[in-house]
Amino acid sequence: MSKKVQVLAVLALCSFVVGTAYGAGAETLSFRSGTAETNGAVVHVLAGPSTPFAWSPFLSLEAEDFAAAQAADLAKTINGTLPAGWVAKLNADPSAEWVNVTGSNSSTIHEPSALYAVKIVNKAGYTDDATLVLYFAVDNQLGWENDSSIVGGVTAPVYLNGVALTPGVGPNGETSSATVGRGRFNPANNQPSPLPAGTDYALYFSGLTLNEGDNWIYFNAPNAVNSHYANGVGGSGGILFSGTFSFTPVPEPMTMSLLGLGGLALLRRKR
Repeated sequence: MSKKVQVLAVLALCSFVVGTAYGAGAETLSFRSGTAETNGAVVHVLAGPSTPFAWSPFLSLEAEDFAAAQAADLAKTINGTLPAGWVAKLNADPSAEWVNVTGSNSSTIHEPSALYAVKIVNKAGYTDDATLVLYFAVDNQLGWENDSSIVGGVTAPVYLNGVALTPGVGPNGETSSATVGRGRFNPANNQPSPLPAGTDYALYFSGLTLNEGDNWIYFNAPNAVNSHYANGVGGSGGILFSGTFSFTPVPEPMTMSLLGLGGLALLRRKR
């Protein structure tokens, strides 16, 4: 690899659910963080660059980073009691579990910034105009902006097949949550103001195109936010997520022809 990166691939088991989405006739593809017992998703992790310090953020993301993130090792759920202040579960999906690189819940073990990669197998055959609703909590944040302690590029919070996604509005006009700031690990303690009770951090994406078969969704999770972390203080990190892709099936040409013939037959009967 041409970049100095520490690669740690974290692999868990994968499960997807096909069912009914918001609209009648829509098909869904769902995934969550966790373990085999909780139908956890495939989660791989590419740890952040080794310089200037071990838990540095990715200041840019290249094809080689996405490829490296697909290497495989077992993921780890957080051991013991969650770090202070972390939300225990997602309201939208209580079965999702916190995961990270080491499995540690200690604030003295510095979890690296990480590019999480989730493998999604699309067997439904629908590929175009998909939507994604993603509920999450993360320590420390998703995506990266220029910071006073580390001057660098700007990276997006979520990527699909290596392409940056831009959060938008939800199916009922909901606004996507802010992904950067002083921690996004508990909506009740959100800064600068708490979110309403029962609320999860959520991102909404639309107009997406998936491949038939394998797809990869990536979560860019920096754990270096300011000089407090750069000086080696603090360091617990991890991610909790649950996402659902929704597709509205479009009838194939043969199906449309049959529907048309059926309509003609009904008209003839009425006459």
